[in-house]
Amino acid sequence: GGGAVRLTLEEENSLHGDLIQQDFMDTYNNLTLKTLMGMEWVSKHCPNASYVVKADSDVFLNLNYLVAQRLSVINMEDCFVGICMHALGIGLTDSPWGMFNMYRLEYNACRFSRLVMVHHYQPDELLNI
Repeated sequence: GGGAVRLTLEEENSLHGDLIQQDFMDTYNNLTLKTLMGMEWVSKHCPNASYVVKADSDVFLNLNYLVAQRLSVINMEDCFVGICMHALGIGLTDSPWGMFNMYRLEYNACRFSRLVMVHHYQPDELLNI
């Protein structure tokens, strides 16, 4: 019954102090609210956390394997992302030609509407674009 669940929750909270409550029903349709509540709690109470894991109660999570994985950080961000992808076994694919531009283009509304990224603009130029 509900009384046994309440006693179990009170015991959990008194032993570990790890229960968080808000004013909504814990249903599938409220899962987004539940996740946002958790993210808000983490940002407030764990600002220096290296990472946070959210998992359902029916998920196997191998924390020992998750936290044994370490890569040396390097200051070249794009190279580091590539190293991380390699370590995770994620392959690289070529992007569609011309949709990611690493060089500056003169702005044209029609042309830019079909591009994903164009590089090398000043902040005021980006606001105009």
